[in-house]
Amino acid sequence: MKELIGHVTSNSNKVKIIEILNRKESDPKTISKYMRTPDRVVKGLLDELEKDGIVEATENIYRLTDLGKQIFGEVKGIRG
Repeated sequence: MKELIGHVTSNSNKVKIIEILNRKESDPKTISKYMRTPDRVVKGLLDELEKDGIVEATENIYRLTDLGKQIFGEVKGIRG
């Protein structure tokens, strides 16, 4: 778990993505617009988070997994 938290917190854009998805499931294009980050960058980060089991997608709509919700709680605690 600590390794995953470190993996997420090492990239501020990953933290932003899990914060967004904690509020509402979303598609990469909407996340990209909200973050003002190129689509391809967001998609790459979502792919990494999905590989780590933090997010999951159904028909291009991403949401946090139970593990992702745990990670969000830990990251929120670290960041205040």
